[in-house]
Amino acid sequence: MPAIAVVLAVKELTNAKTRLTEAVPDREDLVLAMFADTVDAVRAAGVEHVVVVSLDADVAAWARRHQVTHVGDAERDSSLNAAFALGAEVARAGDHELSAIALLQADIPALRPAEFASAIIAAGPHPRAVVADRDGTGTTMLVRHPHVTEMSSFGPGSAAAHRTAGAVDLDPLGHNWPGLRTDVDTLADLAAAAELGVGEHTASWIQGRRSAVARARDAS
Repeated sequence: MPAIAVVLAVKELTNAKTRLTEAVPDREDLVLAMFADTVDAVRAAGVEHVVVVSLDADVAAWARRHQVTHVGDAERDSSLNAAFALGAEVARAGDHELSAIALLQADIPALRPAEFASAIIAAGPHPRAVVADRDGTGTTMLVRHPHVTEMSSFGPGSAAAHRTAGAVDLDPLGHNWPGLRTDVDTLADLAAAAELGVGEHTASWIQGRRSAVARARDAS
């Protein structure tokens, strides 16, 4: 694995994944579980430098317990792209030489370490590289050489926006890295991730809620 830093951004848990509110009353626990599984997969792939930007106290506590660099600045991380910019700034300021900084969504619980490593290696030759979500419109990961500092474009239509900004699409046909491409915003997304196999934290959360996940799977 090249020497890279991974930056994740997590909303305050009470405001995260609001599309799941009616179906998942304890969605805060799910968000934290998916974040933990995403970090675990990245670490298992060999990444040492992980930064999370979040104003949430529970996320900050988890980061401290697991030796993840935590950044919380209410003046500067008011949006996802601003949070990623702040995290990348912190990553660049560390006492280490980096070949790339990966801006990674924190809700990809089916991520496999081998998938992540493969995508990072594929991104290596390119100053900017993007992996789209399973619908092909959003972005689950944006990898950039450390000298690239412009604001990212996460949000609706972000995959096209990142390509327009010069990022190479690493999987334009959507055939590779299904775990990396499956971020979770809805119950149908969660069911898709469960089909692939999620990490231990999300699996534990799902264990007591199989009926809801099964209904979503049947409806998708």
